[in-house]
Amino acid sequence: MLKVFDEFRERLDRVMIKAFGQRVALWGYGYTGRFLEWYAEYYHSIEMDFVITQDWSARIPYHFPLFRDTVFDFDYKDIKDAIVWLAIPEDESVREKLQKAGYIKNKTYFNFLEIVFGDGR
Repeated sequence: MLKVFDEFRERLDRVMIKAFGQRVALWGYGYTGRFLEWYAEYYHSIEMDFVITQDWSARIPYHFPLFRDTVFDFDYKDIKDAIVWLAIPEDESVREKLQKAGYIKNKTYFNFLEIVFGDGR
């Protein structure tokens, strides 16, 4: 396999194995979110416990438990104990929402856009 694909899979796998035995909240279900959901299920048998999205269109399969980001405000189904996978850009409002809920970057929440593409520096 190409070296770049090996590196890509290694980056994903390094984070995903931290989710074994944990609830997983996927925040964002665009192209990146759909890929992460497929990859986690296909290669690691990890299923999403929460899908957090602002998009309520018919493109999202009905078998997912869909939530808005306000789920963090109510501690629904112990979401505070879940690992969060960000599949959206981490702006100040996202960072603030997660920190207020007690999440710590690269410990209990992971920004997959940075993991795959780098932090842009």
